[in-house]
Amino acid sequence: MITLLKKSVFVGLLFICSMTSQAQTTSQAQLQELSRKLISKFENNAKRLGLSTVQYSYAVTQMMRMLDPDTEKNPAIVELKSTYEFQQLMTYIEAEEEPPGELQLKLNAHINQQKALVASELGLDVKNLHEFQEMFAKDYAPYGIENVETQYSPSLQASSTTEKITVKCTDQCNFGPSSTQYFNMKFYIYNQASSRYGQLESFTVNFRYSNSNVTFKQEKWRYTHSAGAWFVKELPCDTCQNGDQ
Repeated sequence: MITLLKKSVFVGLLFICSMTSQAQTTSQAQLQELSRKLISKFENNAKRLGLSTVQYSYAVTQMMRMLDPDTEKNPAIVELKSTYEFQQLMTYIEAEEEPPGELQLKLNAHINQQKALVASELGLDVKNLHEFQEMFAKDYAPYGIENVETQYSPSLQASSTTEKITVKCTDQCNFGPSSTQYFNMKFYIYNQASSRYGQLESFTVNFRYSNSNVTFKQEKWRYTHSAGAWFVKELPCDTCQNGDQ
C-alpha cells in the first residue's frame, strides 16, 4: 500500500514538474473555464468517494502540500524503504532466504500504521485512501517527465511579480483548513493567482482586517489549474499587527 502511495506521489510530482508559467498567456474567459472545470472535477470525484466537495478539496490540498518541498512535513510519515524492518526484509530477499514470520508481521503493522497516518493527514478514512491515490494519480498526474530535478526546480522560483494578493477577514481568518470558509478562501486565492502568476510560482498573500488596511499576517502560497491553491508556509512580517481591528 505504501508502495502505491509513493508511486502516486512520485507520479504526481512528475506532473506538477511539467507545468510552465501560463498566467501571461491565458485569457480571463479561459481562466473562468478552468476554475469551473476544477470545481466540477472536485464535485464528481468527491461523489465517487462519498465525500463532500470541501472534504475532497482538502485531501487534494494536503497531497499537494506533501509534494511541495517548502512545506512542513509530518515527521511520523516515513518512506517504507527507510525503516529497519524493510531493510531487514531486503537482507533476506537478497540472500534468497525466507524472512521470519515475525518480521513480516512487524512490516505489515508498520504499513498499516503509515496508511492510517497518511489517511489522517489527508482527512480521509483509511478505506478511501487507495481509491483516492488512484484518482490523484489519474487526475493530477497523467504524464511524466524524464528528468525530475531539472524540470521541477526552475518552476518553483518566486514570481517576479511584486503585486500581492489580499484577503480581508473579520476574525483573522480563524477557520480550519477543512472548513467551508477555508475552501471558499482557497478558490478566491486560486482565481486571483491564476490571472497574475504562473503555475507553481510562489506568491505572497496578505491577510488584513476587513475594516482597515492593517495586515496581520503574510503567507506563501502556490497553485496549479489541476489542484487549486494551497498554503505553503507563513512568512516573516515586520509590519504586521496582531489584535482585532
